[in-house]
Order: sequence, then C-alpha cells, then structure tokens
Amino acid sequence: MQRFFLKSPEKRPPYPFKSHEGQEAYRAAYDHMLSHWPIPVESVDIPTRLGQTHLNVCGAKNAPPLLLLHGFNVSSTMWAPMIGPLSRKFRIYAIDIIGDIGLSIPCRPLYSIAPFMEWLSDLFDALSLKKAHLVGLSFGGWLAANFALHAPRRVDKIGLLAPGGTLLSISPLFLLQATPVGLFANHYFTHRFFKWASLHQHIDNPIYHEQFNTMIDQAAAGERCFRQCIRVIPSKMSDTQLRHITAPTLLLVGKQEVIYNPVKAINRAKWLIPNLQAELLPHASHDLVFAQSKLISQRLLEFL
Repeated sequence: MQRFFLKSPEKRPPYPFKSHEGQEAYRAAYDHMLSHWPIPVESVDIPTRLGQTHLNVCGAKNAPPLLLLHGFNVSSTMWAPMIGPLSRKFRIYAIDIIGDIGLSIPCRPLYSIAPFMEWLSDLFDALSLKKAHLVGLSFGGWLAANFALHAPRRVDKIGLLAPGGTLLSISPLFLLQATPVGLFANHYFTHRFFKWASLHQHIDNPIYHEQFNTMIDQAAAGERCFRQCIRVIPSKMSDTQLRHITAPTLLLVGKQEVIYNPVKAINRAKWLIPNLQAELLPHASHDLVFAQSKLISQRLLEFL
C-alpha cells in the first residue's frame, strides 16, 4: 500500500521579508553598515501599535534624548558618519522606521501620515520620554516636521536635513530616477539612483566612498529582500502647517540638492517657520550626511 506523508509547512519569515535567505542576506548587509559605527551600540526592539520597532541605542543614559529618523530605504545604520560626535552629547535612539527597509517588523502596510504619528507617540511612551529632540533626513525629516506639528509638547528641537516633501513637492525628475529602483529590485538600479543623487564623483575622501557604498549595498539588499510597506510619498506641508511648527528648527540643505530646488525650499522655510535657522551646505546633494558629516554634526551640536 502506498503511503502519503504531509510535509510540515515551512515557518514563514517575519513580514515583510520575502524569504529566510533574504532575511539573512539583508541582516549581513545591515550588520556590515553598523560595523562602521565607531562606538558600542545596543539593539532594542519595542512593540507598538504598528508592529515591532528596532532601534540602535548609544550614548550616556542620563544624556538628553535625541531620536534619529533615517532616509527612505537605508535604515538607521546610515547615521554612521555622525553618530560618534552626537553620542558624546546625547542619548541616541536611532530608529528603523516602521514599514521601511530595516529590522522593524510592521503588522500592515501604511498609506498615510497618521499611523506614523501614533507610532512615534508609542515610541516616546515606551522609552519614557516626555520630550526629546528629533533629527530626520529626507523621509525622516518629513516625519519629524509632522510630529512637531502633531505633538508639539513632546518635541524640544528638530533638525531637518533635506526633508522629503515638507517644504516643496518632490521633483518629478527625482521620482522618475527612483522609479526603476522600485520596479527592478537589483544592485545596478539602486546604485545608479543613489549615485545620481550624490556628489560622489567630486569627493576624494576614501571614508566617504567606503561608507556611502556600504549603505547603497545595504539598500540594494533590502530592495531585493523586502516587501515595501510604505505606500505614501512625502508631501508638501501647507503654509498654515509650517507656521504652526513652534519647536526651534534647524534646516540644512545641500546646494546641489536634487529632491527639489534647494534655494526655493530654504526661502519658503524662512518665510513660514517661526523659530528657524537655515543654511545651504556647500558641496552636498542628497548625500549630505556623508558628504558633509563633520559640518552637519557641528551645526547640530551647536543648535540642539
């Protein structure tokens, strides 16, 4: 008599990873980027209404708290060029944004800004933070500006580094250049996009190239291994919204920025945001955290 045996179902990888192999490959790329951090780091996972959030934490426990929100698709490890100076003054909570590529595990896709505001409130509560500084790059800058509007009593000061949307709509050319990355998840298109949005050809510093290329490799691994859960593009905030950002704000944008016109973005911010310091940084595009890490660290340490 022929016997049939049912195979035990394979345990699924944690959402949003596509496979266990992909999860392992991405974790290796993530850890490689994290190895560029010059200081010891503690990994923390916090449950929230949107899922489990991963943070890389460093700095003295009794230091003022500073939350870092990364750019789209690159995870909290991207703060490697600046984490040393910042951690000497602050207790750093570098967050893997829920739904984006990183080690946070969302429970569902995200279609609007509102769930992110609940999520950040959950993190503040879980970390027992009544108030903290927020610094965000690109997509993270958009989240920081919106949270300063959403929960002004919880935000001390904010640093916006080339915030996505927020001040101006994202350039159609930027979106066009980014489209192949989403359609064709491979190393070539990810590298082509990040290099297009940078000044890498004009920078001689080998540390810049090592860290920037490692970050791009991590992003490429994430593109291949993840199901993207963020279904919202950072939008331009209204005049009224920007006028109601009461937290002291530092805005830094590279002179060669490609996400929008940097001069127009700075001018609109100066016109509308009440407590603003703003500066156009020389020799920097959307890679400003890598291209001008020392200058940005200095400006943040002076401001916060």
